[in-house]
Amino acid sequence: MMKVVFRHRNEKLVSELAGAAARGDTRGYLLKEKEIVGRKLYRPAYYVAARHAALGEDAEALQALNTAYERRDEAMLYVKVDPEWDRLRSDPRYVAIVRKVGLP
Repeated sequence: MMKVVFRHRNEKLVSELAGAAARGDTRGYLLKEKEIVGRKLYRPAYYVAARHAALGEDAEALQALNTAYERRDEAMLYVKVDPEWDRLRSDPRYVAIVRKVGLP
């Protein structure tokens, strides 16, 4: 079960996110969050990549992960151990990114 704390001025958006979380609709929550974040807030590329990965959007996830590498996002230090990437660890594009970061 997701535990989510909402802080936002737009009550309708908060209500939609809270509803998805309360239903246990992780995919619905992530899609709504992606829509909101894409319009309103800056998020580091690593965060964006992780959201794409959680939604099964592999190409977008890897593209954003590469952007995180190019921007020297400090979260890239965790790319090899972050469970968000378990599903993509065998993907050659993921392996190439990890190699570029310089992780063993």
